[in-house]
Amino acid sequence: VPPRIVTWKSFDGRSVEGLLFLPENRGGRPAPLVVMPHGGPSAQSSLGFYYDANYPALYLAARGFATLLPNPRGSLGYGEAFNALNRGDIGGDDFRDLQAGVDSLVAAGVVDGRRLAMSGLSYGGYLTAVSLTRTNRYACAIVAAGPMNLYANYYQDELGPYWEREFLGASPTENPAFYLERSPLHNVRKIRTPVLVVHGTANSYVPLSLGRELYHALKKGSEETAFLELPGEGHGGWSEATTAKLFAELGRFFNATIYNYGVEVRKPQVVR
Repeated sequence: VPPRIVTWKSFDGRSVEGLLFLPENRGGRPAPLVVMPHGGPSAQSSLGFYYDANYPALYLAARGFATLLPNPRGSLGYGEAFNALNRGDIGGDDFRDLQAGVDSLVAAGVVDGRRLAMSGLSYGGYLTAVSLTRTNRYACAIVAAGPMNLYANYYQDELGPYWEREFLGASPTENPAFYLERSPLHNVRKIRTPVLVVHGTANSYVPLSLGRELYHALKKGSEETAFLELPGEGHGGWSEATTAKLFAELGRFFNATIYNYGVEVRKPQVVR
């Protein structure tokens, strides 16, 4: 089924857009939903085919999952004013835009509010982790190469000055409280959701050590949290073999966790 463009009103009345992929043969029933924010932040999920974004959405749709690719404030393609709304507020109103889109689909009966998951790469991974620190509505999540410690990334990431100029608005010394408050790793104690952390060993943007640090911190909140290391791979644009391996793990992880309602099955008893 080809994707369709969906539009919703955010918390401040602003119109936000995204792509919705729906599985076939739903029979009118609400589908489980995977939210997949794009990388960037200055990027866009569009109807043009992008291997890293649209292909996973098609893969999941073929396996019965609806997929939402939102374009929150800061995304390209909606004018300079919309793009500039994210500068100095990363992990703030962009998160609220995303949640408003999920709420609209749940309210419309298109997706099942009990079966929600998230998955993101780079900035998408960051926004996924931010969402997990703000809400417990997601059954599971996949975080791939996300900048989880903004302070550490500023000094280790070769794009640090670019992030400061375009999205953070200040350096860590100028506004240390902001860097802590908007860093998922600093707030990881709030996350109890199972997370699959994915990281390439040759990632020069977000070092592997930061991915491992995130995994060990998340593992304290959920024993189901796992780490998938991609040997020789960088920040994105992974090889076909690696992508195939990732997709297989992605499907397994979602199937194992998104349907888990936490129901405890008691030992059978004879009723007289």
